[in-house]
Amino acid sequence: MTAYEASAEGQFDIDEALNTAGFAEFLACFPDAERMIDKSDIKGIERIYCAFENKKETVRGLKDVCKDEIYRDIAIKPEEADLAGIDAYIDAEFKRDPDAALKMLEDLSKTIQEFGASQDRIAAKEEELEELGGWSKLKEVKKDLKSAEGVMGFWKGARRFVKVEFVSKKDADAKKRIAEEFGITKLGDVKAKLSTITDAEQATKEFDKMRKVFFTAFAPMKDIADGMKTKAQDKLKAMFDHTAPMPTDLGTVDLAKLEEAQRYFKQLEEGPEAGHIKPAGDKYLEGIDPVQFQFDLDTVILAKIDKEIQDAVVGHSLGSGAFSRLEKTLVAFIAKQEIGSFKGSDAKYFVKSRLEAAINNHATPPANKLLAKRIMVKCLK
Repeated sequence: MTAYEASAEGQFDIDEALNTAGFAEFLACFPDAERMIDKSDIKGIERIYCAFENKKETVRGLKDVCKDEIYRDIAIKPEEADLAGIDAYIDAEFKRDPDAALKMLEDLSKTIQEFGASQDRIAAKEEELEELGGWSKLKEVKKDLKSAEGVMGFWKGARRFVKVEFVSKKDADAKKRIAEEFGITKLGDVKAKLSTITDAEQATKEFDKMRKVFFTAFAPMKDIADGMKTKAQDKLKAMFDHTAPMPTDLGTVDLAKLEEAQRYFKQLEEGPEAGHIKPAGDKYLEGIDPVQFQFDLDTVILAKIDKEIQDAVVGHSLGSGAFSRLEKTLVAFIAKQEIGSFKGSDAKYFVKSRLEAAINNHATPPANKLLAKRIMVKCLK
């Protein structure tokens, strides 16, 4: 029962308010609490009771923000114990200066609302981006558009020097290329759609700024971030312990776990790609040399993939379906767009070099060499 439900008229009830767990201690923080009790100051006590209820709601909101934003950074949801510093900090502020703490609560409440509104704006823009083909695709379009506009601008300027018929053909060719590349027939339509990227980028920048202010200005966040840093590093270490010596038996190494470690390491270092926002804590890798960590992780990943390619080619069993079976095994490596920190053509080059090494391995049976060569010709032109 609340302090308002105790009264048949729904008015504030001092006695019931004092029955509310934690309220008496909260009221005692205010220097004129005894005077208000002596005078049965309903309005004064009601004002503090409302602040007490608002405090609980604000603390819940703050914890939700922390859980969401830290999870966004490190894919670990803080537990209640991890966020205990928020309760302790706000309680201490009320004991130190209750009036200033009331103002702080109002500001924090506004911050929570701004977080929600900002996230809604970003979600709406990202939904638009998905309908237009996704953030990454449109960023490429935005970059390519500059080149396309340059082509069109050049030929329009060339009208003074070459035949109009020739220039018109070049204009048409440029417009056709834009239509084919972007799926849109008018350059103006491309620009209009690309404005969605600008809007989304702006909304994300504003949200990023808000996060940074919150994580640096709200005092408890430093200790909370430090505690979560330990959890994040423990999670990373469970995937890959870069302080351990190089495994002597690569057969026991789990490649999927190493690749998971690579993704998680980049998330801690750069922030989750989907949100385009840098880690708010900004120190989740503190104490780890990222260059050395990446080098150690690359060393094991490359050695593991090398071994699997060598084993697949050298030890492949022949017979019915031999080519298709080996192709399926090797294509799993050929198709990888990322191998450790190596991406795109670098990743492809590594696989090609290891496949060539397997083909040239004196232990590889002649028939296996032929199968592997065919796969390399077919898939790694």
